[in-house]
Amino acid sequence: MTDNRVCKATIYSESPDLMIPRKLKHMIMPRDPNELGTAVGHVFFGITDKNGVEKVYGLHAVCAMVGNDNVPPEDRMGPIFSTRKVAGCVADDSKEPYDDKLVYNITEEQYKKIEKFAEDAKANPPKYNILTNNCVCFAYNALRQAEVKLPPQLPVYTPGMTSLHIRALDVAQTTKKNLGLAAAKILKQFPPTRSVSEKILEDIRKKPSMEGHGVTSVVKLLKSTLNKKYGRF
Repeated sequence: MTDNRVCKATIYSESPDLMIPRKLKHMIMPRDPNELGTAVGHVFFGITDKNGVEKVYGLHAVCAMVGNDNVPPEDRMGPIFSTRKVAGCVADDSKEPYDDKLVYNITEEQYKKIEKFAEDAKANPPKYNILTNNCVCFAYNALRQAEVKLPPQLPVYTPGMTSLHIRALDVAQTTKKNLGLAAAKILKQFPPTRSVSEKILEDIRKKPSMEGHGVTSVVKLLKSTLNKKYGRF
């Protein structure tokens, strides 16, 4: 049976600085210590078409973006628990740093649904509120168009919760894969169970609906990419 999930959707999460293991701090993507995202985190998303071309989107408060200091008073951020909605902007976040990512294998139909939502929001940006319509809310609402399973959240959506779920999923996936490989190796020693062994190996090879990559895995991926591009890193 042909797998028609030829596209991808990815949730990228820049976790709050406190959630980054100390031993990895010098290995993660560089970020500006004065930016709000470094302290509280930021979530954005990307969609990749069947040709491998990715578009990345993220919601920001206009007043919080670099170079937008002189916004009207009504669009300036209030206290952290304020219900005020301010002008929002959907930007290309392809240069934004992240620590964790959750990759979904999706169909072209799902891709188009997310793309339409994102492009409509880019043309007519929604209002931003740090509690009720922040960057996490926007990313989740976009991927809901494809009806994928999203990381659980508290009543107030936060990057920290997104990162925690992705890291837990990463650990669970790694454990499951290791156990499956070990079981397959053992079963292959017994001819009568060879068909069972092949079934386990086939399940491992199947493309999963989603793949979590926590901060440790992301650092390994970054190092691997740099090694291939520049040699030993």
